[in-house]
Amino acid sequence: MPSLADRLAESLETKAGKLPGTDVPAIKLQGHWVSLPHLSYGKWPPHNFEAESLGNLDLNLPCEHRWAQRDGKASYKTASWLFLKEAPLFSKSLSQKIRKARKVGFEFERGGLPLLSEFWLMYARHIQHLGSLPLPKQFFHGLLQGFDEGFAEIFTLRYQGKTVGCACNLFVEGFYENAWFATNTGSQKLGASYFLHDQMINRAAELSAEVYSFGRSTPKSGVHQFKRQWGTTDIPLAWYRNGQLITENPHPLRRLGKLLKFLPFPLVARFGNWAFKRIY
Repeated sequence: MPSLADRLAESLETKAGKLPGTDVPAIKLQGHWVSLPHLSYGKWPPHNFEAESLGNLDLNLPCEHRWAQRDGKASYKTASWLFLKEAPLFSKSLSQKIRKARKVGFEFERGGLPLLSEFWLMYARHIQHLGSLPLPKQFFHGLLQGFDEGFAEIFTLRYQGKTVGCACNLFVEGFYENAWFATNTGSQKLGASYFLHDQMINRAAELSAEVYSFGRSTPKSGVHQFKRQWGTTDIPLAWYRNGQLITENPHPLRRLGKLLKFLPFPLVARFGNWAFKRIY
């Protein structure tokens, strides 16, 4: 069966290969090799691999590489990990919020490709609301077909028959990460985020995962503070581009964030498909 990198490269009409100087799978976007499977870490599973340096990377070749490190390197993003070797002990306040959310009447479903359209529509609209571009549906289709190191799965959350939350998670060798997550504003007041994360932490424990990762966020942001109340450990993400440590958001489209919020959704989705092939 073709690898994830091969399948994505074919769908995006680009090249698949290895990150220069490493054995890390990658695809080529706008002349840069970008590490896979989901562009947050340069190596899987990240909790068993911490880079001391860039090692044998060929710094003369354009590449985008990201490492999970614990040495306090400057970074503009951080991952939030909950270690599961022992059952986590939540605060009284957090436990009350989880119990309250369980009584609301949420319904959730876990699965794969049959849930892709439901997930992607909510995820993509949420990303637009944040002033960013969604990854194309075919990217998630490739993940759900199976990436080489592990597997992906989708959670959907419904309330009174309406989809109010979703997530796409990745699991490999004891590491379970909530990589993409969205809830709508109304459901947040009902505790949708608490309900979904509680279910996903239970799923990680069911798989005997050593780590449940809440994914990445901006340090000290509201989202970051939400994750910290679960007793997470901050893991700085050291991002390198062409051998240089990136300490602030380098995305060339970030200044368009406010405009994206007001554009018609179909246009934003098409723009996202175009940009993913050319801009990272």
